[in-house]
Amino acid sequence: MIKLGLNNEAGIYIHIPFCKQACNYCNFHFSTSLSYRERMVTCLIKELEIQKDFLKGKLIRSIYFGGGTPSVLNKEEVALILATIYQFYTIKLDVEITLEANPDDIDNDVLSAWYNGGVNRLSVGIQSIHDEELIWMNRAHSHIESVKTMEAIQSSLFSNYSLDLIFGSSLSSESRWMEGLQWVIAQNPNHISCYNLTVEPGTALFHQVKSGKSTSPDMGLSEKLFKTTHEFLTDHGYDHYEISSYGKPGFESVHNTGYWFNIPYLGIGPGAHSYKNGNRYWNITNNASYMTDIQKGEVPLTKEVLGIHDQFNEALMLGFRTKWGVAKTSVESFESKGIRYDKKSLKSWIEEGYIIDGKTHFILSMKGTLIADKISASLFAEE
Repeated sequence: MIKLGLNNEAGIYIHIPFCKQACNYCNFHFSTSLSYRERMVTCLIKELEIQKDFLKGKLIRSIYFGGGTPSVLNKEEVALILATIYQFYTIKLDVEITLEANPDDIDNDVLSAWYNGGVNRLSVGIQSIHDEELIWMNRAHSHIESVKTMEAIQSSLFSNYSLDLIFGSSLSSESRWMEGLQWVIAQNPNHISCYNLTVEPGTALFHQVKSGKSTSPDMGLSEKLFKTTHEFLTDHGYDHYEISSYGKPGFESVHNTGYWFNIPYLGIGPGAHSYKNGNRYWNITNNASYMTDIQKGEVPLTKEVLGIHDQFNEALMLGFRTKWGVAKTSVESFESKGIRYDKKSLKSWIEEGYIIDGKTHFILSMKGTLIADKISASLFAEE
C-alpha cells in the first residue's frame, strides 16, 4: 500500500498552459499559442521563488508537471523549473516527479534528458489506439506514434509510467475498448488511468453536442465499459484504488493520493490551485494577466476559507472516490464539532448495497462507485 504521508509532507503542481491543439473534450486552462512560452517559464520560476514560504517546514513528496501539455517544454526548461524547486524547497530523497506527455512529443533524446534531469515518472496521454477516435477527439498524435513512443520508453531508463485512456466517445464500442485495454496491458505500465468522457460546458464537444454535430455519451455503454475495465484490469493485477485509477501494488500516484487525503500542495502557474490548513487558493486563469502580475512580484490568486461544513462535504466527496473510503473516526470528529448529516440516507445506502459498512471505514461498493457523486451529495451537511 502506498504511504499516505506524514503531517510534514506536501506536493507541488506546475501548470503548463500550452497545447499544440485543443482536444474537443478538454476544459482545462491552456493556450494553443506557444509564442510566449519562454516568458511563461520565466514567470513560473519567479512564482516558485515568490511562494517559497507557502510550504515552509514541509517536505516535498511529489512534484507534478500537468497542463495543458508539459511535454511541449524543451528539456532545458523542464530542468530549470526543477532546479528552482530544489533551490527553494526541501525535497524527499524518494520524491515522485511526474511529467504528463503526449506521444508526439516523445523521443529517445528527450526521455534521456527528462530522466537525467530528475523526472522519474511519466503520464502518457494515449487516450485511444484507434486513429478514427483520436481524430474525433482532435488529438495531435496517431496510434503509430503511440507505438513508437512505447518502444522508446521501454528502451529508456524509465521504469515507472502511467498510460491514460478515455472511454465513452460516440465512436466507443465494447470491442474497441477491449482492444485498447489489451494493447495497454501489453505495454506493462505500472499505472493506468481510465477516464469516462464527460461533456463539459465551454468545450468544443459541448458545442458539437448542442448543435447536433455530435451525440452525448451513451451512459448505459459507459457504465458497462466501467465495469468491464474494473474486471479486466483487476484480473491482470491492477488495484482499482480510485474511480479512474488503477495501479500495480505500490504504484499508486503519490501526487494524486495527496489530493484525496488533503495533504498540502502548492500550485504554480495560471489557473493552478493550492491547498493548506483548510484553505484553498487559485491563480487567475488568464495567461497575460498572470505574467504581468508575476513580473511585478505579485501572485494573482484568490483565497477561499473552507468552513467546517465544506470540510465535511469534501471529506465525503474525496473519500468515496477511493478504495479507502471515509474513515468513521473522521465522521465522528465532524459530528463532535456540530456537523449534522442525513443518517437515514446513509443507512439506506448501506442496506441497498451501495455503501459497505466496514469496521473502520464507509466504502462504496462497485455499484455505489457508479453514482459516487450522487451518494456524497445526499449526505452533505448544510449550514
